[in-house]
Amino acid sequence: MNINLAFLNFRFNTRISNLYMDTLQFAKKVFPDLKNHKLTTLVKKFNLSKNDHRALEDCISTKKLYDLIKKQWQKKIKNRDHVVYWKSKEYCFQLYRV
Repeated sequence: MNINLAFLNFRFNTRISNLYMDTLQFAKKVFPDLKNHKLTTLVKKFNLSKNDHRALEDCISTKKLYDLIKKQWQKKIKNRDHVVYWKSKEYCFQLYRV
């Protein structure tokens, strides 16, 4: 995610400062048993969309993955013992509040 923001900041000579989430980080928390958490791996595993690793397909796949992660996380928080919060350098995220 940081490399994408760096590219956009450089390319458009700006500083993007809005909050964001990295599906990779959250997929690791929600699906810890997977061998890796690459977008293409997750898209195939959960049959989310056809992903040819093109910009538009990546956007569509990422949105579908985000929706899946959010849904899975909401299932986990029904039992409060499973609520987990985690932080990164840029933000503190509580998935069920998104």
